[in-house]
Amino acid sequence: FLVLEDIYDEKQLQDIVRLTNCFSSNSKVVITTKDNSLLHRHEIRLYEVERFKTKEAFQLLSLKAFNSKNLKSMYLSILERAETYASGNPFILEVMGSYLRGKSVEECVSALDQYEKIPNKEKQRIVQISFDALEKCHQKRLSCIAFYLNRQDLQVVEEKLYRQFRVRPKDGIKVVLDKSLIKINEHGRVIMHDLTQNMVKDNGDITT
Repeated sequence: FLVLEDIYDEKQLQDIVRLTNCFSSNSKVVITTKDNSLLHRHEIRLYEVERFKTKEAFQLLSLKAFNSKNLKSMYLSILERAETYASGNPFILEVMGSYLRGKSVEECVSALDQYEKIPNKEKQRIVQISFDALEKCHQKRLSCIAFYLNRQDLQVVEEKLYRQFRVRPKDGIKVVLDKSLIKINEHGRVIMHDLTQNMVKDNGDITT
């Protein structure tokens, strides 16, 4: 079982296809890419990741925004707007829910007004809102992860952040983790979504 992420080059895919000729018939290869035409040209079967249904989206938003599945009635319209705007995209639901955490009803309405001005196809700008809301020190740590530490072991990331910023290891990533701007996967590695990484890199390296 082989997983290859973010394949973007024709030669990469050709090499992968040649490599699979050495695999047994029971092997499975999963490829993620932003360019479906690459897969079409090699007649590779496509699988679109399913979007969350309304109930699932509400549960995720409630957990991220309020740390509970028991929703207060005054926030119902807030989550309805958020769910409609996110269109079931799990990552956007997480980022929006995390951004709304701890905010009053009025602050949530203001945040949604800001989101809804962004065309749905420009999802990177949604992540930018969360980035802009971070203190400068946390922006620098996120920038360091985006440029140098993405997909590295948590312990390695903590050690390098400590050497760079002299911040306690756990504090170095807690804030950006709480904002759903990074995750820790099942292998203990720090993972940053492509949208987040691209957004941070567009802002330039601000670690110095």
